[in-house]
Amino acid sequence: MKNLPENVSFEEYVSKAQQFKAGKIAEEEFKPYRDAFVEENGEILNQYMCSHYNTAAMLTECGDNRFWIGSKTLFFTQYDLGKDPEIEKLLIEIDFLAAEAARTLRGKRLTRCLGILFKVAKNAMSVLDSLHHAGTAGGVGAYASISEDVNIQKTLAVIQENLAQAKAYQQKAAKFSTQKNYLWGSIMGFGLLAIVFMYTRVFNNIDVDPQLEFSMSCLVFYGSLGGGIGALISVMHRLSSGSLNLSTEPDFKTIQLIGVIRPLLGGMFGILVLLLFNSGFSVFSLVAENETRILSNFLILSFIAGFFERFVPDLLDQTQNKILSGEEISNSAGKPAADV
Repeated sequence: MKNLPENVSFEEYVSKAQQFKAGKIAEEEFKPYRDAFVEENGEILNQYMCSHYNTAAMLTECGDNRFWIGSKTLFFTQYDLGKDPEIEKLLIEIDFLAAEAARTLRGKRLTRCLGILFKVAKNAMSVLDSLHHAGTAGGVGAYASISEDVNIQKTLAVIQENLAQAKAYQQKAAKFSTQKNYLWGSIMGFGLLAIVFMYTRVFNNIDVDPQLEFSMSCLVFYGSLGGGIGALISVMHRLSSGSLNLSTEPDFKTIQLIGVIRPLLGGMFGILVLLLFNSGFSVFSLVAENETRILSNFLILSFIAGFFERFVPDLLDQTQNKILSGEEISNSAGKPAADV
C-alpha cells in the first residue's frame, strides 16, 4: 500500500474512528489510518467503541509467514477515565492480564483467553455508554453517578467475577503451556544428544572388552545415552504424575531452553558417573565377567544419574569426603549396591 500514515497507534486509530463516527471527518480521511493500522497489526476480529468517550477495545489477528508459528491474536484498549475510576481500574486490570496472557500463552489458548478479556472489557465499556445515555435522557447532559446507581454496582460486581474467572483460566492455561514447552524443550535436548550418539557410534570405537580398559568414546556414548534417556523419562514421569511444578514467570522461549538443558545435563551426569566409577574413586565397579553385564552397568548407572537429579551431586560429595579423608565411602541407604 502507498501513501499510508506510518506507525499509526491504537490511540490515533480510535481518535480518527470517533471523528468519523461523529461525522467530523470523511471516510476518505479515515480510511488511510484504518488501512495503516490493519497492515501493521493484522485484521480486526472484533472491536467496541464507546459512543461518547474516547474509549475502545479491539482484537486483531496478525499473520506470520513462518508456518510453525502461524497467526497471533493481539489485544488493544484505549481509555482515559478520570471521572470513572471504578471502570478505569477494571480496564487496567484487564490490560495487565492481557499482557500476562500474551507473555505466557500461544496459539488457540491465547486467542481464547484474549477473547474472554475482550468480552469483559466490552461489558465494562458498555456501562459507560449506559451512563451516558441515562444522563442524556435525564437532561443532565453528561452521565449518571456510578456509586449511586444500584444496578450499575451489581453489573460491575458481575464484571469483576468474570474477570476473576478469566484470570483463573489464564493461570491454568499458562501452567499447561509451561509444562508443554518444557517437555518439547526436553525432547529437543535429547535430540541434540542423539547427534552425540551417532557421532561416537560411527566415527569412534566403542567396543567393550572386560579384559581391557574402557575407551573414552565408550564411556561418552553409554553415559550420554543412559543419562539422556533417564532425564527425559524423569520429565515425562513427573509430568504424568502431576509433580512437575514449574514457574510461569519465564517466557516460553526460556522455558524451552531450560527443557533443552535437562537431558543435556542428564547426559553429562551419566558420563561423569561412568568416569567416576571407572577411575576407582567409588565403591561401585564397572568390572564384570562379560560384555553384556558391563553394558548393563553402563546403562543402569547412567540412567540413574539422569533420572535422579540429586544422585550425582550426592555422589560427588561422598567422593570429595573420600579424597579429603582418605577413607572408603560407605554405602548410603537408598543408593544402588556395588556392581549394579
